[in-house]
Amino acid sequence: NASKDMLMLIESLKSELKIKFRNLTKQEFKVFSAIYVLEEQGPVDYKGLASSLGLTESSIRDYIMKMERKGIPIEKVRINNKNILLSVRKELRQILSLDNLMKIREPVFR
Repeated sequence: NASKDMLMLIESLKSELKIKFRNLTKQEFKVFSAIYVLEEQGPVDYKGLASSLGLTESSIRDYIMKMERKGIPIEKVRINNKNILLSVRKELRQILSLDNLMKIREPVFR
């Protein structure tokens, strides 16, 4: 059944994403969350992101690079061969909200 296969694929992707997001440091997740939220207000670049978080552009670049290596779905689009705009991949937004991503990261107490 095609719809059952699709549901299984989505659940598999969610599971993979949960693991990836649990592996982020607090600061990496803070940067990711800021992109997620700021993007709803307009384009996000290194300078604006650094300003909103009180970090340097160099730090932001470093966190983005680390998140990319960890497989976090962030897109970088170069505009006019100079500015880079950052965004969260639309596919991620469609299957997991920021609120759900935050819940994934909450420690499990037993």
